Amino acid sequence: MALLGELAATSTSRPARIQAGGLERLVEEWAENRSLSFAADLVGAALVRGMPERARDAAEFIIQLGDEAPHSARILARTTLGLQDPSVTATLPPSPSRQDLHTEIARLRKSLHEAPRNCVSWVDLARCYAVLGQSEPATRAMRRALALAPENRFVLRSAARLFIHTSDVESAYALLRSAPVTRHDPWLLAAEIAIASKLDRTPRFLKEGKRKLEGDSAAPLHLSELCSAIATIELTEGHTRRARQLFRDSLRLPNDNALAQVQWASRKHVGIALTPGDLSQPLGFEARAQTHRSEGRWEPALVEARNWLYDEPFSRHAASFASYLAGLLERYDEAAHLAQIGLDAGPRNPLLLNNLTFALASGGHLDDAQRAFALIPPHEFDSSLRPTLLATQGLLLYRLGNVERGSFLYRQAVEEAKRRNQPFAVVLASLYHAREAAIAGAADALEVWREAEREVEKAKPMPELPLLRSRHDPSSRQS
Repeated sequence: MALLGELAATSTSRPARIQAGGLERLVEEWAENRSLSFAADLVGAALVRGMPERARDAAEFIIQLGDEAPHSARILARTTLGLQDPSVTATLPPSPSRQDLHTEIARLRKSLHEAPRNCVSWVDLARCYAVLGQSEPATRAMRRALALAPENRFVLRSAARLFIHTSDVESAYALLRSAPVTRHDPWLLAAEIAIASKLDRTPRFLKEGKRKLEGDSAAPLHLSELCSAIATIELTEGHTRRARQLFRDSLRLPNDNALAQVQWASRKHVGIALTPGDLSQPLGFEARAQTHRSEGRWEPALVEARNWLYDEPFSRHAASFASYLAGLLERYDEAAHLAQIGLDAGPRNPLLLNNLTFALASGGHLDDAQRAFALIPPHEFDSSLRPTLLATQGLLLYRLGNVERGSFLYRQAVEEAKRRNQPFAVVLASLYHAREAAIAGAADALEVWREAEREVEKAKPMPELPLLRSRHDPSSRQS
């Protein structure tokens, strides 16, 4: 329990009291003193004894102190409230290698042999398997956790997330809909509402969620994600004023998911924006990455996107965004590495395979690029990704020397993007077509650039445009 040791070292508490006195004594001391020292003692002891419910009030106190409390204390407090499990993040380095993950799996399996009813260890094991892309053992481990703790908030949310990761969104939704505890727990209500929206369905517990916000006296921490989930629905239904107020309420003590939702809403121009204080939340990597990207701050955006991916190595969204940014900055080896982290967890993800192909081809690794592109399932060429895939195939053919066919595919990508109303894809395909035509010394390179300029002029402002426009302008290239 390295984190408990860190807590003892960073707080002003007396660890001996945890051993000498009973848990009830610590509860009494906390009630009498209500300070960080006594809260930390109680939270640590309650976790060690497997009775986190005895320390919920103390944990909420630590969370509301924010940066005034040690980072380790905040992690343990979130664990007590069923919002986070520190064990994997405490034992694995950032961006764990496959060997690190196998080592952790061996440790967890040994631990579970000795204590097979530890539901949190089963969740940890499922997570390690998921990061390795081993969906079947991950699901088996998670179902063991569910059998042991069918009403545990942490287990239910972790299971739903795993099922979504394995493209079994229906199981994730069915799990939360059928759990009796969902209608009473704001964290589970938020997850049920979010997953229903993902499936384009009316959430079963939307009314319960709204009543929870109107009449619940729970601390803001517990209502933050529920506020942002309902705010998102209100916004999509055109209730902008109500959505704006709910998003503001979610920022009273936000978690990382609430921050990401507010950042998304800020791009919809509804009169809500994240402040520097909001963005300073410890786990707000996604929100910070997206905010930096929207402001054209590419280096900080990549740093935060990388941290987001290292925090959630099973997230295809984090991997695709991080690898996209690295490719945008022409760091092709890093872009390939970041895409591969995501592919380890989701080996056939078409967007990640596309990003990997782009990075490898742009970096001159053409054989590897062709192998990566060949792994993209054929049916994806009929999906919304078709313009992106056509453009990447055009890039690959340009680099292989087939200028005519590469140019044809880029033009086809632009037309497909227009037909599908994907203005961002139109501009990107046009500008990268200009890049490839210039690199290949194509006879029509100047005309291709002029076509790209016309598309840029018609497009709405996009953060990438100044960077790509200046970089791909033929007049800015050295002869």
